[in-house]
Amino acid sequence: MITINTDNGFTLIEVLIAMMILTIGLLGFSSLQGTNAMGNLKSNIVSMSSLIADAELEKIVNNSYADCVDYNATTIVDTKTYEIYCSVNENATDNYKNIQLVIQCDGKNICSFDYIKIQNYE
Repeated sequence: MITINTDNGFTLIEVLIAMMILTIGLLGFSSLQGTNAMGNLKSNIVSMSSLIADAELEKIVNNSYADCVDYNATTIVDTKTYEIYCSVNENATDNYKNIQLVIQCDGKNICSFDYIKIQNYE
């Protein structure tokens, strides 16, 4: 006697397991999208802080030695507030100023730069 297997297709259990695996994968993918968005925001803040710091360092380089003094400033870019702190410590014996520039966003230090300005004798 010849028997023919007429079971074609998937069982309900197989379909449910496949749907569960697909759902877990989609949930994992959607959580990565949120992480990706936060990473892009942080990257944008760091890039903008670097641009602000570059502009401030350019001002310091172009200022005369006597004009390099402590100052604080605030700038707003794309609804984010950036605080700029410039601290100048003079070494009178060696005729240079150690300048520290700190950029903060939302109260967190984003970037910090140290610069030494030497007094030029003309």
